[in-house]
Amino acid sequence: MTCVDRSPGHLRAVLEDLGHQIIQTQGPDRATELLKTCKADVVIAGADAACILAGSGLRTPILGVTDGNAEAAAACLAAGCTGILRPPFRTAAVARALVALEAKVHPDAANAA
Repeated sequence: MTCVDRSPGHLRAVLEDLGHQIIQTQGPDRATELLKTCKADVVIAGADAACILAGSGLRTPILGVTDGNAEAAAACLAAGCTGILRPPFRTAAVARALVALEAKVHPDAANAA
């Protein structure tokens, strides 16, 4: 799992509580460089960084973090983000978002379960 663009500390704590290992980078350029050599299951980034990453041809699923702004969410999805994550970052909500992302990325596995 990779958190990009100075993800909130609370989100990082929730992800760690869910058992994810976190690699935190500072900005989309560093994340793109890092993902050339490291495998990540998902990239979580603020809306602006997520749009940049989605447009970079990155094959890793991307969750764009927005503050609930519908325009930012629409821009993330239009840029190619796989999904959206909105605060508050409660454990159950983040877990649901990750399960939904997994089902979207690997629909055959979700149907087999």
